Amino acid sequence: MSLGKDDLKYSDDTHLLDNKTDKWGKKASEKIAKLRERNYDFIVVQSAGNGAKDRSTGNDTGVDAINNGFFCSVTEENCYSNKNVSKDEVLNRIIIVTACNKDNTLIDYSNGGSQVSIVAPGKSIYSTLAGVEEKDDDGNIIIANGQKYGLMSGTSMAAPMVSGVAGLVWSVNPNFTGEDVKEILCYNYYEGDYSLIQDNINSSNTFQMVKAKDSVEESIRRTYETGSISGIIEDADTEEPLQNVVVTAYNKDGTKSFTTRTNLKGEYDFVLPIGKYDFTFNLKTDNYNYIESTVKNQNIIYNYNIDLDIFMTKVSMSQTGVIKGVIVLDNDIEILLENIVITVFNEDKTTLVTKNINSSGEFEFAFPLGKCYLDIKLGINSSEYFPNSIEAYVSQNETTDLGNIFIQLIGHGQTGDDGTTNWDFIEPVTHKKTVPVGYTGIYTAQDLDNIRNNLSGKYILMNDIDLSNWGNWNPIGDNFNNFTGVFDGNGYAIYNLEIRNVLIDSVGLFGYCAEESSVSNVSLNNLIINIDEIEIDFTQASIGGIAGISSSTIKNCIISGDIYIINGKNVSVGGIAGTGGAIACSNSANIYVLTNQDLPYPYYGEVYCGGILGQSISTHGKVFECKNSGNIRVISGTFAYVGGITGKNGAVEFCINSGSVYGETTSYMAYRPSEPNCNVGGISGASNGLASYCVNYGDINGAYSKESSNSVSVGGIIGWCGRYNSGLTNCYNMGENINGVNAGRISYEGAGLSGNYSINTTLVNGEFPYDEIGQDANNGATLTLDEIKQKIELIPYPSL
Repeated sequence: MSLGKDDLKYSDDTHLLDNKTDKWGKKASEKIAKLRERNYDFIVVQSAGNGAKDRSTGNDTGVDAINNGFFCSVTEENCYSNKNVSKDEVLNRIIIVTACNKDNTLIDYSNGGSQVSIVAPGKSIYSTLAGVEEKDDDGNIIIANGQKYGLMSGTSMAAPMVSGVAGLVWSVNPNFTGEDVKEILCYNYYEGDYSLIQDNINSSNTFQMVKAKDSVEESIRRTYETGSISGIIEDADTEEPLQNVVVTAYNKDGTKSFTTRTNLKGEYDFVLPIGKYDFTFNLKTDNYNYIESTVKNQNIIYNYNIDLDIFMTKVSMSQTGVIKGVIVLDNDIEILLENIVITVFNEDKTTLVTKNINSSGEFEFAFPLGKCYLDIKLGINSSEYFPNSIEAYVSQNETTDLGNIFIQLIGHGQTGDDGTTNWDFIEPVTHKKTVPVGYTGIYTAQDLDNIRNNLSGKYILMNDIDLSNWGNWNPIGDNFNNFTGVFDGNGYAIYNLEIRNVLIDSVGLFGYCAEESSVSNVSLNNLIINIDEIEIDFTQASIGGIAGISSSTIKNCIISGDIYIINGKNVSVGGIAGTGGAIACSNSANIYVLTNQDLPYPYYGEVYCGGILGQSISTHGKVFECKNSGNIRVISGTFAYVGGITGKNGAVEFCINSGSVYGETTSYMAYRPSEPNCNVGGISGASNGLASYCVNYGDINGAYSKESSNSVSVGGIIGWCGRYNSGLTNCYNMGENINGVNAGRISYEGAGLSGNYSINTTLVNGEFPYDEIGQDANNGATLTLDEIKQKIELIPYPSL
């Protein structure tokens, strides 16, 4: 709608009363809010007005536009808003237009000031006439009775020009919001010989001239260089669609927001400029609240639609309690506290709410009654990650104070000047040239061996070390005398480490690393581990490149070479560690494990084997942002858990496997009929925790030599994720061949599956699968190569 001078309420004084302005502003903004509440979209284009009479001269003199009109009096202070419509939704749909002369100066009687949005030509505009006599500034008659067309001047001439350009912009893309149109018209400074027009009310202000051609070109660019996001919002309990949910998209730096609402079917959709956005979903009524839901870091890609369905939890205001606390960072963490996100889950692992904390680290939220869990991180797609989940109990009308929560940063990711994030999978380490205070420098093979003489010391590698002439390496620390110190590889490599037939329980560069230890930033190049005698007993032998067992998390380490284990009965084998946790680690070593066949009960044993870890069940057992390109082959006489990343996992996120994985069992253990004897997966053989945002590119094969319908489970992501699994979500299979008696593109016998996909060329046992297709099914939803690449590109995976 476009309004001119006859639509405005003028005063005959330049000093209008504030209470009258406030009254008009509230009344005007209330009308807009009511229209927005009913899902109408529009912009209001209003002339700034032509000033007020100067009592001393009788002439019109430009005044601050806030003192004129019905809509331009709307300010941040008096803008009406309600629980469904924000002030910004009102203010961002009002365009106030001032008028300029042909020489690009503001007309002297044209109003200006801080409320003005844009300027348009307003002097001697050829217009339709009302047929009344009118004179120009020099007293000449410019409109005579009976004339239909003539020249007119004023802001009433300028406003329709802006309305016309707005119509052109909207015609390019009817999906633009009113806020989009105002932004394109008023806040995009295009190239060209256009001068900014100086305000005659406040000399520090300038106004942008309306530009039809540039505005249309910008709207075309936004239309065709956009992506979209859509979905359905439902009640988490009833699965009924929710109408009138406010959906807001915030761009990466928070400078722009876009808002829409769901329709009667609970549907919403956005067309957004390409970039990264956070989304919030909000619905409140008089009697109850739906807990606000937040989805972080959704990457809008050119000409691609994200399908994002949301379930919202309804909470009666009388059935909530409050949880509060303070996030405290370690001193060496340099991040903004307000970027940290707390996600709350109930006991069924249903997301209740996701919230940012404030700049002081404080949070205070209302939650439904009962037990809940708080996960703390920088966002679902962020490499910075805080692994511990906090349990809390919410009591009715009471506040649970969790106090100070201390967290550590254990990932990497830096944002460049261009706004993109550089996700360095293996963090580049700048070699320290001098030994830090409190550390011992490691320069030679003998220095490295001497670490065993003080297992609690701090050590830093100061150059590459070649162990070609050292002979058989004896691991540092064991199950009785743990390594409790710090080893920083400083970005250097240890070459030709060789371990043969060391008959201890924990085998690697380090044998057993205690919880207080730290091992990081080292490469083991051309590693050889060759063990062909492991005694039959109940003790599990743990074997890995960095450590046999690590109760702490190994970080930023790289392995290449070969690992051979023969005649192992009860072993856990991994490229990085046999048992433990790993962050930002990489393995390209090939691993081969062969166990004795047909062992009698109770010597059944278990084999756990993965490219990164054999199993991740320790206190620090998360596997995060790791990759494997080595080939894994296991033939077990008893139970086998074989995966590209882990044999059996606690929690695996943002990991990639590109190696082939083969697992075979040679016997059937009837005394454990509820669990497969052989579990083989691209990421993990079996899941004992959350697996999410993982990708498999390798071929996965499982086999057996004794007949049993239950003996083998094979999956592109997880082989078997049954009774212990707490979720398999947002994973992607790119491997083209999945083979096994019980097999699926994602998993077999899966529990808690959601948001999983497989490429359409994947064959299961040589055929395209037609059953169990879907995001929450064993074979995943089917995508083409381009479609699945676009999905994968949304997430900052480590590159292969």
